[in-house]
Amino acid sequence: MNLSRESLNLSRQSLNLSRESLNLSRQSLNLSRESLNLSRESLNLSRESLNLSRQSLNLSRQSLNLSRQSLNLSRQSLNLSRQSLEDSALAFPSTPLREHGERLRSGNMAAERSRFPTGHERRSLSQREKAYPNTFVIRAMASLTFSRLLKAEIRK
Repeated sequence: MNLSRESLNLSRQSLNLSRESLNLSRQSLNLSRESLNLSRESLNLSRESLNLSRQSLNLSRQSLNLSRQSLNLSRQSLNLSRQSLEDSALAFPSTPLREHGERLRSGNMAAERSRFPTGHERRSLSQREKAYPNTFVIRAMASLTFSRLLKAEIRK
C-alpha cells in the first residue's frame, strides 16, 4: 500500500512537472511569437525609413535640378542684359557711348579699361588683369563703366 501511494505520488509529481513543462513551453512559444512580431515591426519600420530616405534623395535631386535650371536662367538673363546694354550703346550715333558699345561687341576690353578707369579701378584692374585676363570680373568693370557713360548720356 505504501508503494502504491508512493507510486501515485510520483505519478502526480510527474504530471505536475509535465504541466509545468507544458506551461513553460507555452510561455516560450508566446515569447517567440512576440519576438517574431517585433521583428516584423522592425522590418516594416526599416522599410518605411528606406522609403523616406529614397523620397528625400529624390527631393534633393529635384532641388539640385531646379537650382541648375535657375542658374541657367540667371546666365541667360545676364547674357540678355549684356546684349541689351551692347545694343543700347550702339543706338547712340557718334558718341563715346556708341564707341564703348562697339568695343564691347568687338571684345576690345583692354582699350575700354585703359580709357575710363578711376584711380581705384586702375590699381585693382592691373592686378586683376594679371591674375584673370578676359574674365567676368573685367567684363563687369567694363559694364560698370558703360553704365556710367549711359547715365552721363541720359543726363545730357
